[in-house]
Amino acid sequence: MHTHKVPRHACPTCGIGNDRATELPGVNDGDKPKVGDHLICFNCGQLCRLGVGFVLEPADIPASASKKERAQVKKAQALIRARGLIRPPIIHSKWGRK
Repeated sequence: MHTHKVPRHACPTCGIGNDRATELPGVNDGDKPKVGDHLICFNCGQLCRLGVGFVLEPADIPASASKKERAQVKKAQALIRARGLIRPPIIHSKWGRK
């Protein structure tokens, strides 16, 4: 599992800013995120699709995801949501939201 420094982006659901991305274990090991990839917000658990310019769009688990990938996403979301928000949503223009 690798963590990558990525362009600043904001979650479209909670607005929190982030500049890191870590892949799920065993999925795209070592690959940097690219357009079309999916990310999970570490603050609210929203699954997002990575668009052009590192703009995130809310997304559902892709139909092409394996049973294992679906389970990993759901488990990550459940853990994040059980923990609760790390901090209140941040909406700030420097992170891509106004």
